[in-house]
Amino acid sequence: MKKRMIALFSAIGYFALFFILQIVFSFLISAGYGAAALIRALLEGVSGDTYIELYMGGMDNLIAIVGITSGAAVMLVVLLMFRVRHKYLTVETAWNSVPLISLLSPFLVGFGLSAMSSLLLGFAEEAIPGFAEELESYSENMAYLEGGNAILTFLATVIAAPFAEELIFRGLIYTRLRRGWFHGTAIILTGLFFGIAHGNLVQMLYTIPLGMLMCVFYDRFRSLWGCIALHMGFNLAGFAMSYLPFGSYVYFGVSVVMTIVGFVLFGFHETEIDDDTWFATIRLNDPRPQSPGPAVIGESVADDAAAVLSTASIFPEPPAAPDPSDLFAAPTAPEPADPTDPTESTDSTDSTDPTDPTDSTDDTDLTPPTETP
Repeated sequence: MKKRMIALFSAIGYFALFFILQIVFSFLISAGYGAAALIRALLEGVSGDTYIELYMGGMDNLIAIVGITSGAAVMLVVLLMFRVRHKYLTVETAWNSVPLISLLSPFLVGFGLSAMSSLLLGFAEEAIPGFAEELESYSENMAYLEGGNAILTFLATVIAAPFAEELIFRGLIYTRLRRGWFHGTAIILTGLFFGIAHGNLVQMLYTIPLGMLMCVFYDRFRSLWGCIALHMGFNLAGFAMSYLPFGSYVYFGVSVVMTIVGFVLFGFHETEIDDDTWFATIRLNDPRPQSPGPAVIGESVADDAAAVLSTASIFPEPPAAPDPSDLFAAPTAPEPADPTDPTESTDSTDSTDPTDPTDSTDDTDLTPPTETP
């Protein structure tokens, strides 16, 4: 139970860090932009209504700027935290390199599921009471983001959000939960954290299952790149929807085909990272049978490796160092043998006297047996 609570509070801590940084940067950038609009209004001598128009006129770009800066801040703060603790962020989050062609599978799945999520929202609008008002409010907020600068919107949704959110939710929250909770429970909790972070009922409806699916891709690819590619494909589809020249039905049909192809490629994917490396990286409970021996768990992968080597007797003890004074001593010659000493002989061979009838090299008894009458 203690292990589960430690894992849960560790996940909550990273979630709180992400949430606080989002709020802080939203406040700072909004306040800075409001102050700039106020100064401009005062210099131009405009009325209060004109100031509000100036402020609201830049809201479309403001949301994208907040997304870019807060995403970069999240990654920078986490990197500094790990540097201060002398840990490697890429190792602790399993940011392992994978072949670029293998990322086509999660990208296609993410792109296709984005269109299918629109279908899910349509069903929810009819089935859930009051959901239509939530969907309308969500559409108005997204209109600010879609109406802004296309480059800023692309950087915020397709680049900054996938990298920052996957680092936090899959790289840190999910791996910490797996150290104390069962596999399925950790996936569900991570999906709930991911949905709550988006802050509205409309997005929670599809981000919760999407967050759980990205945990599955994280486990299969054994790298953060798998879920980053899926997240990028999902957000890219939403970004490109307003720029595509064909209608929604064609878009939906293409998305279904992309999803099927992506899952087929996912089924054929074979990771290049072995089980030992994977279990050591995220330090979860290894489900394989364990050999008896001391279980030493360190604070990082490097600590674990050092602890194992310290308890393993695979290295022999080094020989004792020679006395430095012996290095300068003159070599001593062996003493010559005394020829008058009968007990000392230079020849170690046991010679026999051929004239001595009692001395024989053959131990065989050659006396013929006697017959008894």
